Amino acid sequence: MVEDDVAKVEIEEEESSIGSSEFFRSEEEVEFSTSEEDEKWEDSEEEEVKVDWTVPKRETVRQVKKTHYISGGALKYELKTNIFTTEARICKLARENNALIILDRTGSLYIIEDGRTHRIEVGIERNLQFTFEDFAVQGNLAVCVGRNRKSVIAVNIEEKTIREIRNHNQRNIQSFRKARFLSKDTYAVAGDAFVLIYSAKSHLLLSTIETAEQVLDIHPDQDNSDILYILTCDRLITYSKTLQAQTSHTEAIVLPECISVAGDKILVGSSGSLSIRNKYTLGLEKEYSNLEKVTDISHSPEFSISIFSNSEQENGVRIIDMQTQKIVKNFPNKKIFTKVTSTCPSKEGFYIAAGRQVHHLEIKK
Repeated sequence: MVEDDVAKVEIEEEESSIGSSEFFRSEEEVEFSTSEEDEKWEDSEEEEVKVDWTVPKRETVRQVKKTHYISGGALKYELKTNIFTTEARICKLARENNALIILDRTGSLYIIEDGRTHRIEVGIERNLQFTFEDFAVQGNLAVCVGRNRKSVIAVNIEEKTIREIRNHNQRNIQSFRKARFLSKDTYAVAGDAFVLIYSAKSHLLLSTIETAEQVLDIHPDQDNSDILYILTCDRLITYSKTLQAQTSHTEAIVLPECISVAGDKILVGSSGSLSIRNKYTLGLEKEYSNLEKVTDISHSPEFSISIFSNSEQENGVRIIDMQTQKIVKNFPNKKIFTKVTSTCPSKEGFYIAAGRQVHHLEIKK
């Protein structure tokens, strides 16, 4: 366990074979000559054999060392506060291409690009009287879900059209908690003890995953499109879409909240801690207790940095250097933020949503 100020980290620490007969098996019969004439070497007077004794130059492939932005546990950064304000509390941030997209609790979708802001009133247009919880965006499609709502809201950002998806036919689902794009062609929503996978084009239900416990979060594996990580209220599961079954799971996790995939690691937020697990074995590698609860995690592959936050704690946001797996000591350096509800990577660092305000953390070399 690690105390926040000191940021110390306590570290917890098929081979196939093939027989020689099978390896050398050949369906072609090989004839061996026993004739002494065939075994003799003959010099040819007609052709002159030229031997090239020069040694070819060996080309060495050099790996470019990735820039490390953290030195001595300190991050060099510039924080631009209150770059944008919404009318209601922000529930989710996302960046798609060059646009920052914001969803607030009432269903207002803000698209900020090239200094201009477009706004789509999803809740008002469809007369949706519920609290929005999450959304996922890819291209021009945003998929929104909310508390106490059985339907999925699909928004075409370019055409500003809104469609309510009701064809899941799952009577046991009372509301959806999370939305994620699994690929350019599919997206998934999680609610109660179900994960529903839809076509991004037709919005038809493609498959249903049912779990024994309530599903809290889902995340695709960027390296393997067949794998989906499912966080339930009890454990973390690796699920194969091809096999339509779970392939591995963790031991019981106390009060889990959210997950994020960072390279070959999975970050799991829970009540009282953030843990790092191996993506392939799900084994626990490290654990941190810097916040009372971790409700949101995002990762920047560009900077090899992850940021995690607690939506119920003032100034509850921390940064972890994924190269050293150590907590950054100088962020935040003072009480700046109210309760942080969402974060997402930007080209320069991270966007941070706290209450109705968006801040921008720019990382310097």
